[in-house]
Amino acid sequence: MQQGGKNTVFQAVGSSVCALLLTAAIYFAGTGLGNALLQLQKSYRIEFFNRAVAGQDAVVRMVESEKLHTVATQYLRALMDSVIRFEFFPRQQEGETFLAVISALPEEVEIDRFEFTERHLLIYGHCTHEEQLKQFQEALSDAPCFQDVLLESCQKKDGSYAGVLTCITV
Repeated sequence: MQQGGKNTVFQAVGSSVCALLLTAAIYFAGTGLGNALLQLQKSYRIEFFNRAVAGQDAVVRMVESEKLHTVATQYLRALMDSVIRFEFFPRQQEGETFLAVISALPEEVEIDRFEFTERHLLIYGHCTHEEQLKQFQEALSDAPCFQDVLLESCQKKDGSYAGVLTCITV
């Protein structure tokens, strides 16, 4: 009778160890597969972004002034960051969008940063007079790549104006 009790204990322990090993194997396999799929998707998005930007060599060559070079750097950095965070998927028209922004940019407006969310391009900037931001908004509204351009601005303590232009792309 004692022999049967030992076998039952060994069977119970063996079953528990087997269940634990099976659970761990499923967990690690699922985690590894999920991680591999995320890496594949991230690589695909980065490759797509690289292809989209590679076709825009003319845009990079056009940016000769320091101000426009800074704007181009900010734009590409914001685009790359949003793609890597899976918040935005670049389209073939990104070069046209960038050209529309720098073509509409008044000399007096300084761009602080860009942000991409879904199909919206947010442009943060500042200038000395609110009219300059409104002029920028009107010029962007005339660009065929934007469906609508909204402006939110406020006067800062030093008398200058800060604004956010939300450009809704077509």
